[in-house]
Amino acid sequence: MVAPADRYNGSMKHLRFIVRRSSLASLILAAACGGNVAVETSGGAGGSIPGSSTSTSTTGSSSTSSSASTGSSSSSTGAGTGGGPNNAVYTADAYSGGLDHILFKKADPVRNICVQLHLAAPHANSPGFAFSIPAMWGIGSARVTDNASDCDKPWPGGGANIVNADGGKGDVSLTIPPGGYFPCDMSVHGVLTFPAGPAWVPVQEPLDADMVPINGGCF
Repeated sequence: MVAPADRYNGSMKHLRFIVRRSSLASLILAAACGGNVAVETSGGAGGSIPGSSTSTSTTGSSSTSSSASTGSSSSSTGAGTGGGPNNAVYTADAYSGGLDHILFKKADPVRNICVQLHLAAPHANSPGFAFSIPAMWGIGSARVTDNASDCDKPWPGGGANIVNADGGKGDVSLTIPPGGYFPCDMSVHGVLTFPAGPAWVPVQEPLDADMVPINGGCF
């Protein structure tokens, strides 16, 4: 004959077993249906799962996010931008007449100056200019004016205030089209030097531009 106390303990154990099985079934059902399930376990008796962390979160849905970093770029036909804080604008124009000519120009609206580098072919570098440049081409002259808008004017361009450079050095590269002879674009990296003059005249002026289209060229 089973004592009442033993019968009571046995019933409670059976009830706890049913509850635990019911909870487990609910957990499995919720996860299968794509719901958010959070199971918190503790290290206490009857609640821990070996190898589990203290808190586990399971989600039935996933989300992906992507971020793109875009840089701004600008292009202008016949114009290129150079380095430095002044955001100078570089342009180049082709001219013919006796010799072939390229006028490479740097407009600096902040300092309000226009720097012009004259290339000619066939021509050698003029005295004082030590530029590495493709064969047949050479630096004829360079100058600076006191108005950035002078760089918008056609050859010869320039206002009343003009100071000629006394020298310079650097590298000039020209892109010749297949089967052609007049360059399509040019890159210039170097520096021009100027004699002492008004305050707006730079002692040295860097030139730093890549693949500046040559307006009227590329043939």
